[in-house]
Amino acid sequence: MECHDIPTDVFRRTVQLTMAPRQLLPWESDNFEVCMEGPRVDMRTISAAYSYSIKENGQYDIVYELSPRYKIATSPDSNGLSAGEFSSSNGKFTFKVNDKWAAEYAGDKTLIKVELFKDGWWFFNSSEGAKEFIFDAAPGYVMTFGEKELDDSKSIGKSIGMQEGLTKGSGKYYIKWGFKRVGKVSAGEFVDKGEVGKR
Repeated sequence: MECHDIPTDVFRRTVQLTMAPRQLLPWESDNFEVCMEGPRVDMRTISAAYSYSIKENGQYDIVYELSPRYKIATSPDSNGLSAGEFSSSNGKFTFKVNDKWAAEYAGDKTLIKVELFKDGWWFFNSSEGAKEFIFDAAPGYVMTFGEKELDDSKSIGKSIGMQEGLTKGSGKYYIKWGFKRVGKVSAGEFVDKGEVGKR
């Protein structure tokens, strides 16, 4: 539906939304849109943490009464996990991640994927491979891995990086990482968190 003005006609309505008590997680919100086309008023859900039953009362002073029926898994907070220290020692890499919503996800799992890159000449950075880690939800996660533990079967950059002269950069390593919540609380989409600095 497209809302637009009709210059020759004017219609007015007042609209209220009332919400029965429900509990939202700190990163969740409910968003609704009310649209008027001519004399007709419609309300639709943009995003919501619950499935709602909606009752409409009135004609000119309209009241929409919303009552939660059941909880819906929503997108996770993309800032719920944050990168901590990334370090290397004796051929092993250690990456730490903090989780500010561990209590809210108690009983669920957290999947963290890391992909290791080696800094090369110009833009020829070589992917050394990737690995996924699965944890019980906790305030922090520690991942330790070596290059030989990584899955490089999908690493196009690694074959390019093996060409003569393309790996003559700083030789430093960095990772790209992201996470996914696994369980009942959130929908299961993967959140890309970008890069963590070179070591």
